[in-house]
Amino acid sequence: MVMEQRPEEDAMPERWELTSLCMECGQQGVTKCLVQDIPFFHKVICMSFDCPHCGNHNNQTTCAQEIEPRGIRWTLHVTRERDWLRRVWISDYATIRIPKIELEIPPTRRREEGAKGGRVTTVEGIWLQVVDDLRQVEENQKLLTFMEQRLLPLRQDVDFELILEDPSGSSRIEWQIGDEEPGMIISNAHILDKSLQMTQYVRSKEENEYLGLVPPVDNNSYEEEGNDQSPIARDEVVKLSSNCPCCGLLGENRIHCTDIPYFKQVLIISFTCQYCGYKTNHIQSGWGVEDYGKRITLHVHSSDDLSRSILLSDTCHIWIPEISLQVQGESFCKWSTVEGILKDIVENMENQYSFVLGDSVDPEEREKWQSFLQQLKKIANGEQLEFTLVLDDPAGNSYIQNICAPEEDPQMEVSTYERTSEMNEALGLP
Repeated sequence: MVMEQRPEEDAMPERWELTSLCMECGQQGVTKCLVQDIPFFHKVICMSFDCPHCGNHNNQTTCAQEIEPRGIRWTLHVTRERDWLRRVWISDYATIRIPKIELEIPPTRRREEGAKGGRVTTVEGIWLQVVDDLRQVEENQKLLTFMEQRLLPLRQDVDFELILEDPSGSSRIEWQIGDEEPGMIISNAHILDKSLQMTQYVRSKEENEYLGLVPPVDNNSYEEEGNDQSPIARDEVVKLSSNCPCCGLLGENRIHCTDIPYFKQVLIISFTCQYCGYKTNHIQSGWGVEDYGKRITLHVHSSDDLSRSILLSDTCHIWIPEISLQVQGESFCKWSTVEGILKDIVENMENQYSFVLGDSVDPEEREKWQSFLQQLKKIANGEQLEFTLVLDDPAGNSYIQNICAPEEDPQMEVSTYERTSEMNEALGLP
């Protein structure tokens, strides 16, 4: 397949064409590509192939989303009829399991069906698809017996688990606002309801190879070669080429190592694509996981506190108890200020959860959301200055500026704690 390079100054068009080989006649055909942003899921590239020589035609979608740093596992406890209507976003790498009836739907099965780039469905939609597939297999009595005795009765059941596991980290299950905790919110589309649990995990070597990721560099290689210098010098900017997750052309990663005073060494990583203009940046700790988890509590009393520098790692949880807000820091992994992070949270919620404020939502539920967002905006805009900001990071890699350093800050409390076995598992620790 040959891709026509676009000029650097051109923005990414709504569509473009590729010259590609027809697998039917061996002549050159044309593939038309279009980038679409699916609401509440991610970007996909829709591709349509036509061969003018033999008339061969096909189309598919492929994921344009960057693979997440960790895999993800969703466990839904179906306990009521409403759970059957939860929306499910399934990527091309996800596996679905229902242990109660020993059912597993591997990702290879969906790829055979042409479900490239994933799909959006519901829990009931998954069940209907399996039923429809099994009804096509009339000659296999064992499968028909399974359908009649175990699969069909499941629809009347409100006591089973559905597990969605995705090493790419792109799949998810819709949260539902519970009656007990209507104000508890967490980013990346899940609320802390009692029926849904989300666990992130470190991928195995086999899963990285399955996703087509480059194996990590052995950290001990420098010691074995007798090199006692850091692979990235203090004032050096390392440049690495990698494919853009939006257009697929080569972009450039820039990595710089720097020190945060009274904290530790961090890596600043930015990516830029010169073809479509896509940009992203994030920060990672240069020292790995700490021996203990860390909890930082900042008591905000003035506008000066909103200007404090803050570093959020992708394992950090943000908590503002005054408005019952809990947010996973993965979406906001960055170096910013307290005010900047709060405004990022507001923007993220308005963009990702706009359907909660739509006309189709129950008026009482919509009113709760609007009231909650108004409280959050007042805090972010400095209209409500008396609040508490808590950062809870099991990896110990998050930071809030101590304006009294090296002395203790009377407005800030820093404590460490032993991680639970579940936290260690999520961090890939024994």
